[in-house]
Amino acid sequence: AYISAGRTLTIWDISDPAAPERRGSYTFPEEIWGFRLAGSRAYVGANFYGLGILDISDPAAPALAGAHKTLGQAKIGAVFDTKVVLIDHMEGLVMIDVSNEAEPVVLGSFFLDGYARDVVTWGSFAYAVDSPSGLYVFDLSRPGPPEPVSVLHAPRTPRFIEASSGAANEGPALVCGAGGGNLQISD
Repeated sequence: AYISAGRTLTIWDISDPAAPERRGSYTFPEEIWGFRLAGSRAYVGANFYGLGILDISDPAAPALAGAHKTLGQAKIGAVFDTKVVLIDHMEGLVMIDVSNEAEPVVLGSFFLDGYARDVVTWGSFAYAVDSPSGLYVFDLSRPGPPEPVSVLHAPRTPRFIEASSGAANEGPALVCGAGGGNLQISD
């Protein structure tokens, strides 16, 4: 299990739920606003620090593999192949190539109309939300900087988003979001 509190990401062994054991931790210089796991990596949005890439292959000694400073406050990341997309309150959705973790390269950004809140990936698609205006869909397999392939504007867009599997895992059947006391479901 991975838990963030303040500036620290902590790794726990929960193989025995009655007696969880702390394995290791890593402390960032800024508050962690969200993280995503992919294989032996944790992609961390750490406020004004930006994106931190942690090698978590040894849970007892997580190590920083790379980092990228964003213009504003990095909130959360999502992963597709060698690309990480993250939400930055100044830039909107930022797409970063992490194929060379020691030197991540920005592939581009797309400014969301409102206050960027959350992003998830499903296959090659990224789903991002802002407050108060929209749900944005990006195809990360396209070359070049991120451009939405679809935008849904709504008066009360959610702050958090998650994708649910579709038939035969071909793609998300539902994209669900919550915020302001409302659950919204998009097909």
